[in-house]
This record gives sequence, C-alpha cells and structure tokens, in this order.
Amino acid sequence: METQDYYNHFQEDLRVLMGKVTVGGDGHFHIVELFFDHSQKQQDKLASIPKDRLAYFLSALSCTILIDQVMYAHFDRDYADFRSMTLYPKVTWSIGWCANVKPWQLFEHRIALSRGLKNPEKATKFTEFADFFVQDIKEFFLEGKFIEANWEKIKAVMLGDADIVSTKYGDGDYGELFRKILEKY
Repeated sequence: METQDYYNHFQEDLRVLMGKVTVGGDGHFHIVELFFDHSQKQQDKLASIPKDRLAYFLSALSCTILIDQVMYAHFDRDYADFRSMTLYPKVTWSIGWCANVKPWQLFEHRIALSRGLKNPEKATKFTEFADFFVQDIKEFFLEGKFIEANWEKIKAVMLGDADIVSTKYGDGDYGELFRKILEKY
C-alpha cells in the first residue's frame, strides 16, 4: 500500500478507533487504551486496523497529533481556526495524568510490538508517511490561511523543539527521522 492510498483510509480507521476509546471533552483519549497484552482478556482497540496498515496508522496519528500540539502551543491566535478545520484528536496518558503524550510515543512496545509491528517496517513506513505529511502540511501552511502560522514558522518551531526532534521518545529514532525530513523542506 502506498502512503497516499493509506491516507485515504486514515479518516475511517481514526473514526473507528475514536468509537472504541473513551473521548474526553476536548477530543482527547488516553494512550493506555491502546496498550495491549495478548494474555489479558481485554478488547484490542486497534484490532480493526489490519497489520499491513498499522504502521501507517500510527504514523498518521502521530503526525496529526504533532501538528495539533504545535499549533496549540505556539500559535494560539490561529488555533481555534485550525482546530475547527482539522478536528485532530489529542492523546493524553491516562485518567488522572492528562498530560499530552509525545507523538512518537505511539510507537512504543506496548502498542506496536504487542501487535507484531517492529523495525525496520515501523521506521520505513513512518519515514514514508512523515515525508508525505511534511509535504502536505507545507502546502497547507503556504496557503496563508492564518494570522501567525505559516510554513517557515511551523518548520522552525518543530526543528527547535527537542520533544519533536529528539530520539528519546518512542521505540526508535522517530524524532531524528522526522528532523531529517523537515530539513529537506
């Protein structure tokens, strides 16, 4: 499956997931709902996403969460308009610990490896999707829809944020991979 082909599936996969998780008032759900242990008798919230699409789904979800967080944290004058256009979800840790997760934490072992998704597949599909996504958001922000946010400012904020471009979150070097892609654009 090609990245563009998957992106056409993403909204449906996301809609199905959002119907299975507990959604808070600001559109957030808890990452712990995605943790999966085959030995437990719990419902797998990601069971509807076939394994061949799971890496793309996690990539798309992490990138949409990332751009939502960037807009919220750095471009508050534009955030309400951005939010009304995208309605991207937010992901927090759990009830009582409602801090937003770092987007690359969606690739951690309790989510990816517990479903048989490992490297190099994870990193390869993430790189493919992130390259597509960066091109897409660049075009989106070049259209001049916002008061403050534009492509150069978005890119600078992401490159300057260690939580985005570091390798300490998730199961792999997603921050570094994302940084290299951003630098190309």
